[in-house]
Amino acid sequence: MQKLQLTKFYFADRPVFIGALRRFADKNCVPLLETPLLLKRFNEEHGTNLTLLDPHIADFLINRTLKWVDVREAFPSPIGMAIGYEKPGKKLGAEIVHTSEEMPRAILPTGRYKCEKGIALVVTNLTADDIKKDGKDVRIDVPDDRLIVVPSFPSVSGYYVPHHVTTIPHAEKAESICGGRYLGRLNSSYVGMPVYDYYLLNGGAVKCLSAVYPPFNSTGLLVQIQETDIHHFCASESPYRKTPDSVVVEMLGISKDQLSELLAAADKAATGMRIIVGTKIDPVMRILQILRDSLARD
Repeated sequence: MQKLQLTKFYFADRPVFIGALRRFADKNCVPLLETPLLLKRFNEEHGTNLTLLDPHIADFLINRTLKWVDVREAFPSPIGMAIGYEKPGKKLGAEIVHTSEEMPRAILPTGRYKCEKGIALVVTNLTADDIKKDGKDVRIDVPDDRLIVVPSFPSVSGYYVPHHVTTIPHAEKAESICGGRYLGRLNSSYVGMPVYDYYLLNGGAVKCLSAVYPPFNSTGLLVQIQETDIHHFCASESPYRKTPDSVVVEMLGISKDQLSELLAAADKAATGMRIIVGTKIDPVMRILQILRDSLARD
């Protein structure tokens, strides 16, 4: 069995193992809506229990730790859910339909949400059994009670507040440094899977939750791994690697020791400033806490 590029971090006080599959089902990349079926077959063949990323674990990995750089070669990578939305301003019909040139149509029935406007519909815990071939089409086939409404779905891409259940950015615009998440969306209808991607801008990494990737285009693949499955991929090697100091130098331009010193100084300064400016400094202090927690977990 192939080896994975692995990383480990803590979420809700429990260890989580994430792996980047370099090759999967004899392919270098994975067609997006075929991912759940290929992963199911992989587990059946190898006796493993790999799963697609839970949205909250993915959000924590990407936005609140430095661990995402360990597995960045797998980007863009899907989250374990499906999403459908209509063209801005258009009411939902009985189905949301996404068409891509020379590819099957992807369809999500809207059920009781027909005629609603300004929302996205999300299916969490997506499995191979939820995706059905219907002639030349592919249909996300789930009962109404599994459709989760993301209200006030943005009409344009940008930074927004993450939805509390699905983590999909929505509602009010938000600053990236104060809890916002970047949403990428089309100006037309879409049915597919949300995908995390990143790009470098002005020396920093901008992380994007994209609901734009054609549902049969290929992406990378990050998976959650049960600790009991680690030995399948690592043999006698360490089951995960720490974020190397060189990565911090690459992404931030400083070493971990230098970052720790700067965080201590910044925390002292922010604490003093709080006496003057009050709660306005709290977002800055929150960012400092996230960075300290991330370094402490390494």
